[in-house]
Amino acid sequence: MAIPTREETQQIFEARRALEAAIVRLVAERAIPKELLALRDQLRDEHQAMHHFDQPAWVRLASAHHLRLAELAGNAILKQYLIEIVSRCSLIVAVHQPPGNAACEHDEHERIVDCITRGGANQAVALMDQHLRDLERHLTPERAAAQKDLAYLLGLS
Repeated sequence: MAIPTREETQQIFEARRALEAAIVRLVAERAIPKELLALRDQLRDEHQAMHHFDQPAWVRLASAHHLRLAELAGNAILKQYLIEIVSRCSLIVAVHQPPGNAACEHDEHERIVDCITRGGANQAVALMDQHLRDLERHLTPERAAAQKDLAYLLGLS
């Protein structure tokens, strides 16, 4: 696996922040109450997986949360770009996330959905931006990648 450089990692996260800002703004404008309730159901599943220490399920659900937001935005092009960039970010996180750190904080997801539900697009965008900056800040690309079972990290084993 080719491991991205620090500069490539920064560029990937910069692009992701821009994409997710556009997505969150569209969701705040377009989502209907039924869709937001389904999003909250998904958050409950994420919370349960996190508290049962089922890391592969939790990682999948955390990524699925971001992709579900892209679906709710109603823009197929943004969704396709996000699918690509989330898969790249997931590999970066799998390699560079220090042990014991949560890749994607569940509480942050809930706060973003709360803002969207209230119609607070600007605040939701700001929270998503901070969420992704925190994720990037916790990565340690300067250290040699530890030998990790990538199949386990991706929930394939």
